[in-house]
Amino acid sequence: MKVSSALLLSTLVLMGCQPADFPLAGKIQVNIKNSRPSITKVVVQNDQLIISGKNLSDVTIAKIEGSTNHNFQIESKSEGQLVLNAKSALSLLVGQTFNLIVSSAQADATFPISFELQNGQVTAAKLHHMGASAGQYLRFNGTSWAPASLTSSQIFAGAYDATANSPDIEAIGGTAGTYYIVSVAGTHSFSSGPITFNTGDWVIFNGSEWEKLAVGANAVSAFNGRTGSVVPAADDYSWSMLTKAGGKLTGSKVSEIADVDVTGIQDGDILQWNASATKWEVNSVPAPTITAGSITNTQLANSAVDSNKIVDGTIVNADISATAAIDQSKINGLTGALNGKEASLPSGGTAAHYLNGNKAWADFSGSVLGTLITTYATGGSGAIAVTDTIPQALSKLETKTNSLGNYVLRDGTSAMTGDLQMGNNQITGLGAPGADTDAATKKYVDDEIANAALSGGSSQWTTTGANISYSTGNVGIGTTTPTATLHVKKTGIEAGIELESDTASSAVTLRSTNTGVDYQMISDTIGRFIIADLNTENIRMAILNNGNVGIGTVTPGTKLTVSGDISTSGALRMASGVNYVEMKAPAALAATYTLNLPVNDGDANQVLTTDGSGTLSWTTPAAGGAPTGNAGGDLTGTYPNPTIAAGLDATKIAGGNVTSTEFNYLANVTSDIQAQLTAKEAALPTGGTTAQYFRGDKSLGTFDTDVHSSLLPLGFTASGAGAVGPLDSMLNAIAKLQGQINSHSTSITANTTWTKTGTTDVKYVGGNVGIARDPASNTKLDVEGQIRSGVSNIANGSINFSSGNTITTTFDCATALSLANIREGGSYTIIVTGTGTNQCNFSTTTTGDDGGAVTYRFQPANAPRTALSHTVYSILRANNVIYVSWITGF
Repeated sequence: MKVSSALLLSTLVLMGCQPADFPLAGKIQVNIKNSRPSITKVVVQNDQLIISGKNLSDVTIAKIEGSTNHNFQIESKSEGQLVLNAKSALSLLVGQTFNLIVSSAQADATFPISFELQNGQVTAAKLHHMGASAGQYLRFNGTSWAPASLTSSQIFAGAYDATANSPDIEAIGGTAGTYYIVSVAGTHSFSSGPITFNTGDWVIFNGSEWEKLAVGANAVSAFNGRTGSVVPAADDYSWSMLTKAGGKLTGSKVSEIADVDVTGIQDGDILQWNASATKWEVNSVPAPTITAGSITNTQLANSAVDSNKIVDGTIVNADISATAAIDQSKINGLTGALNGKEASLPSGGTAAHYLNGNKAWADFSGSVLGTLITTYATGGSGAIAVTDTIPQALSKLETKTNSLGNYVLRDGTSAMTGDLQMGNNQITGLGAPGADTDAATKKYVDDEIANAALSGGSSQWTTTGANISYSTGNVGIGTTTPTATLHVKKTGIEAGIELESDTASSAVTLRSTNTGVDYQMISDTIGRFIIADLNTENIRMAILNNGNVGIGTVTPGTKLTVSGDISTSGALRMASGVNYVEMKAPAALAATYTLNLPVNDGDANQVLTTDGSGTLSWTTPAAGGAPTGNAGGDLTGTYPNPTIAAGLDATKIAGGNVTSTEFNYLANVTSDIQAQLTAKEAALPTGGTTAQYFRGDKSLGTFDTDVHSSLLPLGFTASGAGAVGPLDSMLNAIAKLQGQINSHSTSITANTTWTKTGTTDVKYVGGNVGIARDPASNTKLDVEGQIRSGVSNIANGSINFSSGNTITTTFDCATALSLANIREGGSYTIIVTGTGTNQCNFSTTTTGDDGGAVTYRFQPANAPRTALSHTVYSILRANNVIYVSWITGF
């Protein structure tokens, strides 16, 4: 679609439409009685008409009628959005009203719309020159806007250096009336001859050449309405005019101000306003009145108390807070007592860990077994003997197992004992079971259940058409004792219920027939997890695929975005690394109050003050003189020599300034620090490695030499008989395993159906193969379930499908993509995530398997990609023709 540029900067205004709401992406089961399409917003974006609303997924026709009639092509549609393209070039005038008609099989809906030009959207690139030349302007002539010249106007162009001819005004040129003011006097030769300029002269262009306008022509001819010889008069000047660069008027005095009386002034006096006399008068500095608790006069600043303010030996046990965090160097003998004590052991250990020699946690399965069996070597031969060590026995066992081929065949000639572990593989070809202990195929069990004939019983499920139901109890999946209507149980990280949709959203609906409040949890088509209120059709919470969480909004721009107020009964923490800043309300809050912060961050040295009603503002503290009179707060006595009051807070003491004399080595402080240190564990030995561990006597040992002989005694009976039992030791179990292998094994080379090709490939030559089902006739491979191919991620244009059928690349298609190992009859997918718009072209010759010359057919025709999006190319090769279907704009 190509819409005229008149639309590119406009939006569509709906008149009489329904109010906007939050559109829910995907197929959400909401009981909406009215299925008529409704529209909340229409915009023109990237030459496309994008319509947002509800009930839009069934729309088949979209058109406009009015001064212009046009049927649009629907490019894509969903429940909440239509994307339309024009079928031909289309221009819609701003300000006119059109009827937008959307139709579905159920209903038609008509919406009056008009186009408005948005503020700030008209840039210089959008303005037409209308025939104007350089220096002209647009003037309205009564009918239209037309270009005109400034023939009688003066245009100031800047300062001019007449000595250096800077700027070169002859080279620059100008229109009539353009002028410069000379900043540096001098003489310059113009095309008309030399001209000498003084500072302040004008250089003005008359339309053909530059001329001089002397500074005298720029002299003052009148002042405040008076002409001739003007002398100052009352009210000629205001205080704002009486300023100079230095900030002071030369010779000015305070005594010369009318309402200032400096009679009898002496050093240190101040001016004080006398309201009755309406003037400023001299007064001495009043003695300050100091009030206990005053921030500026009575409280000591943090770190203001040094050692000479503290009387020797006066700090006792009661003076030290439990949270004082006193450095250990301040306590006599503490550093020496701590020497030789073990540092904190690492955290995170469990019952399955041990502390290795370098004091790090390790697990036995990952760290011990590797060191326990260090003498293992491949290639052992012969039967296992009673004198063999564990490594020798395992080496012989490996050689024997390798010689058996790729599997162990049970031919039915002898009874099989123990469990048969198939992993993710299946057993096929089973006949119908005849005894209670016979195995049965999945199809046999499904058929028996469907016929309600399994063991002669009846099904508890009720079949109604294609539906089944169960209403007489609870249903358990993975449990025989369900405690809810549907109880799903599975151990491990994969426990849970999975809902998957190929094309739309997956959702879980929670309904309450009593309250009438219904919610839905949705995983939508753009990667969001949403909790929606089905009654109001509003989204309550959204989690984006980048981890951002929105409450009251579906577009959170941060890890947590809340539309509305936030309330917390605890603290609010703002972290940086492992540290954080915490804000919380006082423990005892008499009443609720609100603090309104200032509109900016204030100036240096300003403080926050309140007006008593919760409005905060930045203020500059008033400067004060030296205090006198009675002291208060942290101090007692009188100024200028007060003393420190009792109960001095520890934050007032300068860090590191209290010496051992003042502290008196805690002579009067009782403490159980030494007793606690004595009870602590002494330091563990050093020099250990990851292959060692700490034994019960706190010495280092090595698993290979110290554990090996006691954990697994050497020697066992070879070729044991019978099945492995739960009470067998490891040695007996290995011996029985070898005996079973020796008596019941055969090589894959003896099998006539499965054969080996080379050293790694296996092929089946006997017919068809079924995975999780019986293969259908004439079907070489019949799979019930998914077939998965890996996804490869690359950053270049060399596409090699040997590693999987799906490849993503960040390559921006600056050159053609080369294809390798693209097989005849194969289907492949290429996803280009580069942010540019280059058209992706493909090499006409492929390499690797089925390599050779190929031709391409594209649908739609190959073209540039959409910027800042992903483009998907779906590829099918047949008879050396590569068919490409592609979509851009993801």
